[in-house]
Parts: sequence; C-alpha cells; structure tokens
Amino acid sequence: SSDLIRSLTLELTTSLLLCPDAGVRSAAATCAFNLALHQHAERSDWINRDPAAAPMLGSRLGETWESELASALLQAIANESESEETLHRLLAALTLHIHLSQFWAESVGPMLQVLDAQDLLAAKRDSGLVSNSAKKQDLAGLLDDLVRLVSCNTD
Repeated sequence: SSDLIRSLTLELTTSLLLCPDAGVRSAAATCAFNLALHQHAERSDWINRDPAAAPMLGSRLGETWESELASALLQAIANESESEETLHRLLAALTLHIHLSQFWAESVGPMLQVLDAQDLLAAKRDSGLVSNSAKKQDLAGLLDDLVRLVSCNTD
C-alpha cells in the first residue's frame, strides 16, 4: 500500500541522514531534498485554496512526515562536520521542507522551537565547516534564512 511505502521511505531517509558514512549521508540529503521538493510542489495550491477544499490539499505526505523529516534534517545539520556539499543539501532541504508548511503553527514550528533550532542553526553558522568553506556565503545565507524561518511566530 502507499502508506507502507511512505512509512518505509520516511524511516529509511531519516535513519540514513544520521548514518556515520559521509557518502550515505550525502545520498540521504539528496533524497530528503527531493522529498521536500515533491511536498512543496502543491503548497502554492494549498495557500490559494478554496476554503471548502479538502484539508490535505497542500500536503502529499501529512503532518507526521513533515514533523519527522524536519526533526531528522535539523539533527543531520547539527551533526554534519565533514562535507560542505552535504550540509548545503541538508540546509536547502530543510528550508524547502518548512517553507509554506501547512503544519507550521500546529506542529512543525513548535517542535523546532523545542529542539532549539534557532540556536543550533546559529551555532552551525559559526562552525569551522561553514567558516572555512569555499561556499561560506551560500551556507551562511541558507543558515540565516533558516534562522529567520524558524524564528517566525507560530501563533
């Protein structure tokens, strides 16, 4: 069934984001970005939806997916210390994943606040991986954007 496939995909992606092997983390970051892109594709329809439209219109994957993937991406960002390319993919994936999130106010935003996402992302900006990177401006820009996104009021 599609629910089983979704569940297995989420479990596999989130566990591989935290894998000790850099190549596996890189592939998982790419997968997470593609999942976020897939999810984001219908968000503009959700934002502009008819109030009488079905409640899941803007989310192909659902609230659990959005929360679990956001949490795993945040943890993977905190852990990444080897590859600026992988960090770049992780940051882009989380940014895209939470942008226009249908579940921002109810679950994703409050969860990221509880996980101290704003402080974690600010600390990552000051880390050696970012400050010593040839992509310092790109990484710092994505981190700044994410800090602004996660600091948005969830009310």
